[in-house]
Amino acid sequence: MRAFEFLIEYGSRKGVRHKKYRDGKKPPWYEKAVQLKTDNPHMTAIEIGSLVESNPTSVSVLIWLIGKPDSRGNIYNDNPPFTEKDFSDVGNRKYFDGEKPWWYEEAIVLRKQGMTWQAISNKLSTPEERITLSSIRNWLIKGRKHRSGNLVNPDAPFTPRPRILKKIDTALLKELILDRYTDEQIIELIADEKGDKIASQVRAMLPKLRQALQPGTEVKNKVTGDDITGFVQ
Repeated sequence: MRAFEFLIEYGSRKGVRHKKYRDGKKPPWYEKAVQLKTDNPHMTAIEIGSLVESNPTSVSVLIWLIGKPDSRGNIYNDNPPFTEKDFSDVGNRKYFDGEKPWWYEEAIVLRKQGMTWQAISNKLSTPEERITLSSIRNWLIKGRKHRSGNLVNPDAPFTPRPRILKKIDTALLKELILDRYTDEQIIELIADEKGDKIASQVRAMLPKLRQALQPGTEVKNKVTGDDITGFVQ
């Protein structure tokens, strides 16, 4: 087969098979995935991916089991054993008519108790399903949207925290301290908005800022626990 003929038959245009599986072969986990779905009709793509070899993503599972095109429009399996109707987690239709994820109510309770997003994620995740930080925030924070522009959760209970500007705004940090945010909560907020590098700088600033707002109190080194009040200017 000449090069241009190969590209025509197996190229990246919409509707063609991916070159890796042009001979009708399937991924090594395919048969088990089909069997799992057949035996458990309500099993989601995420659950199937966690139980088969290589732990493929839910997107990969759907590409093979329902013939879902990939991001470039390629179709890997033009004779899939299932359809979109067989999977409740296709697109955003898993939650309709006000339905929420199984972990939703518990996540709200944990957040109201002062638990950080990361701690909530760690607590709610199971060996079979990882509850990501983005999923928790998207469902619990007001105004979060899908790429389509639709709100993820019109009933979200928490208001977004004030956004941190490009430069470290010490006035805002002081305001958060006065509002009784813990160091951990402030650092989490900065990390969310500006990344770990800026959050590390804020971590170093917080003892000094707290000391300035509370004269007469000790400032301790967070690593050693030593009193460093006299060294903070």
